[in-house]
Amino acid sequence: MLSSAVRAGAIAAGISAIGLRPQVSDRGDYVQIETKVPPSASADVWQPLLALLETADTFGLVSSARRGLVATALVRKGVPAPRHGAAATPSGPSETGDHPDGHSLSTRS
Repeated sequence: MLSSAVRAGAIAAGISAIGLRPQVSDRGDYVQIETKVPPSASADVWQPLLALLETADTFGLVSSARRGLVATALVRKGVPAPRHGAAATPSGPSETGDHPDGHSLSTRS
């Protein structure tokens, strides 16, 4: 199983590879990877971006007037990735989807 650092790095590298700019932050029990998604993003951007987000423990999309559309992936530290189909229970945001900045996230199951 891949470590959280390797998983977060792979997500960030994949985001860069599709032409977006990832921002990686240490959030205590997890690593947060965010990127702004331009309104003009095509399916050639969306398809690989969504595939990358799905590899995280928790992910979401938030749209606001201040920041635009932001995709967020959270990877728990010190915990191997859950097997496909296993419920993810992030130790940072709650399972109800609370983002550290007050936004809503989807929990992968």
